[in-house]
Amino acid sequence: MKPYARISLKNKIFVSILAVILVISITIALLARWILISGLNKELELRGVAVASSIAERGTGFVLDKNSPELLSLIFDEARLRERQHLINYIFVLDRNDQVLSHTFSVPFPAALALANPIPEGKEQSVYLVEHGHHTSYDIAVPMNEGLYRIGSVHVGLSKEHIDMLVAKLRFMFLGFISAVVIIIFYVSLRISRYITSPIARLTAISDELSRGNFDVNMGMGRGLDWAVINCPAYKDTNMPCWHFDEQARVNRDAERNTGQVCSTCLFYRKREGDEVIQLADSFMNMVWSIRLYRKRLQESEMKYRSLFDSGPDPIFVVDCATGTVLDANPRAEETYGYARSELVGLPFSRLAQDNVRESLASLDEASTPTGCVYYPKVLHYKKGDQPFYVNMHACPISYGKTLSVIVAVTDITEMMEKDAQLIQAAKMKTLGEMSAGIAHEINQPLNAIKMGSEFLNLLIEQNRELTETQVRDMVNVISQQVDRASDIINNLRAFGKKS
Repeated sequence: MKPYARISLKNKIFVSILAVILVISITIALLARWILISGLNKELELRGVAVASSIAERGTGFVLDKNSPELLSLIFDEARLRERQHLINYIFVLDRNDQVLSHTFSVPFPAALALANPIPEGKEQSVYLVEHGHHTSYDIAVPMNEGLYRIGSVHVGLSKEHIDMLVAKLRFMFLGFISAVVIIIFYVSLRISRYITSPIARLTAISDELSRGNFDVNMGMGRGLDWAVINCPAYKDTNMPCWHFDEQARVNRDAERNTGQVCSTCLFYRKREGDEVIQLADSFMNMVWSIRLYRKRLQESEMKYRSLFDSGPDPIFVVDCATGTVLDANPRAEETYGYARSELVGLPFSRLAQDNVRESLASLDEASTPTGCVYYPKVLHYKKGDQPFYVNMHACPISYGKTLSVIVAVTDITEMMEKDAQLIQAAKMKTLGEMSAGIAHEINQPLNAIKMGSEFLNLLIEQNRELTETQVRDMVNVISQQVDRASDIINNLRAFGKKS
């Protein structure tokens, strides 16, 4: 059965139908041949018996009267009547002593033929195959009776060659019949197998094209269907739901049908009337249409994602949670970090943000926000060549393919921080300008104290007054305190005016 399993379905159907019909035809032909040939032989035998019986009945008087000419005329008439001349080889009549009274041979009578087929006692006929010369005949012997007494016998020889010729014609007729049946069944089974398997073969070819990604293949099976893609509103506008495909809430179908947001009659998802092959073709077309619609929506979704990913104003990374390596990066990330995309893909993310990679990945597992995202302000990152800069970073868990990953979006805030520092510095300078009078007053106080102390000492020296050690120490301490006070004021001003 293995070779049979390897052949195509069309050939299986073709061979099976042909084999079954051939077996049935041959069986019927053999039975008919057996019945007809047996019937033919029986019929010819009955015809021979009828001829012999007719001669025996009509020739009784001629035998009793020993009228050989009339008897000879009788048997010649019977032997040459219509088609019998081809069937009957000979007729001869024997008396009760098995002596030949008359015969139809044109040559001397074969002596052995008279005793070749004796009629047993109590039998009404006897049939025996005999050979005479170059011929073979079925010798049919019928007794010739007068009352209760047998006065002779009639022998009719049916030509075996003629019977065989009739049988051969019958066989030829059966052979022709079987040949005609074979030819007809061959043609019919071939057409049936093609009719059944041609859609299946077409579906197989279409499946092969679909497996190669060619979803625009011409189906060629939509007889009676307007199967153009442009006719489907849901295919032209993927924002419009397809009720067969999307299986959305059907309770709102009537309301949306009134607004024109759903097709009243689907142009594609339908079933035609027909046999199982047509039903299979329709189901296959519906399946392909669903795949095409789903594929188009998936392509549009992928294009939207890729457009957002590539056109984003900020660098975006996709990082593998397990390995911490970069799986994907947008062009903005290449510009900001100075790496080519081929360098970024597979690069450990710790090379870009060394201080907080592990903490950020761990925080995603512990994040209690509804979206699971984490925000990191003013994070130090490194460009190519370890050039530092500050960013604000958002990290959200995603499924990238079959990999648990993190999508990281960063915003470069270095320039913003510099501008903030400049604004702060300007504000400080403005504040210093506004505080200049108070600052001068604060500085003048220790200066005045120092000047008064120095003038007091100078006055005592001019007046040649003696200063005690205690007076000198107190005066020096006061001057030192005022100097320290002025120094503190200056240091505070420096610290306030320094760039942050």
